[in-house]
Amino acid sequence: MTRSEMQAAMGTRIRLAREAIEPDRAAFARMLPVDPATLRRIEDGETAPSVFLVMELARRLRVSPNHIILGHD
Repeated sequence: MTRSEMQAAMGTRIRLAREAIEPDRAAFARMLPVDPATLRRIEDGETAPSVFLVMELARRLRVSPNHIILGHD
């Protein structure tokens, strides 16, 4: 799997988990806090989140960091 494929898969997992918690991307971004455009780029697979953001996403989304990064717990 290429890096861009991994980023896209991670972004999809983040988006699906986020939509279950908070459908409004901008509202969720404010909770993190990150810019909504940054969250959009992460969810769209254009950029990878930092390790610190992965940890905060995992906490807010109530999933493990392994789920976000690898797709399993």
